Amino acid sequence: MRTCPLVDCVGLSGSAATGGYIPADDVDLDLFVRDDTKYLTYAVALALGFLVSLRAWKSGRLRKVICINVIWTRTQTQPFARDDEALAFELLHCQPVFGERHFHQVISSNPWILRLFPQLDREAMTDHRFPEPNALGRIVAWIGRHPTMLTISDRLGRFASQATYSFVHWMKRKDTQAMERLAFLRRVKFPYEFFQD
Repeated sequence: MRTCPLVDCVGLSGSAATGGYIPADDVDLDLFVRDDTKYLTYAVALALGFLVSLRAWKSGRLRKVICINVIWTRTQTQPFARDDEALAFELLHCQPVFGERHFHQVISSNPWILRLFPQLDREAMTDHRFPEPNALGRIVAWIGRHPTMLTISDRLGRFASQATYSFVHWMKRKDTQAMERLAFLRRVKFPYEFFQD
């Protein structure tokens, strides 16, 4: 948040949100971001995640500690392109850490989710205050206020994050289980998986 103030909401997902987290797991995050900032945000998140992995480096093995599960832009959630049980289930297990009000606005503007999971119809608690941006965050915020710079930065972010994404999966190309998992995620997250837009 301090480094990328273009984010409306950060939500825990996966085992960290459902209570099944063990130290060997990575921490899954769902992000809700301003329009036209998806790939700039993703590139910043990948860089920050890499720094976290370096800090946690043990036994000569680098492992992923933070996983960006999905990034939704405002337009993608107003309304969602999908209205199925799988997406509603993902949102049911998303636990907002910052931006709880935004999360509940997303839920409220998609009433089909509440028909499937009425327990999501609850008042947002008081949001944690978003932290003040650090030096890099101030630069990112400045970019966000200048449409031409934002367009260029988001395209560069897409290029950098897609190159990283492709390289990581290329490294796992001989791991049949990893490739099957990737194909599964692309299918179940469509059209919200990265680079499907």
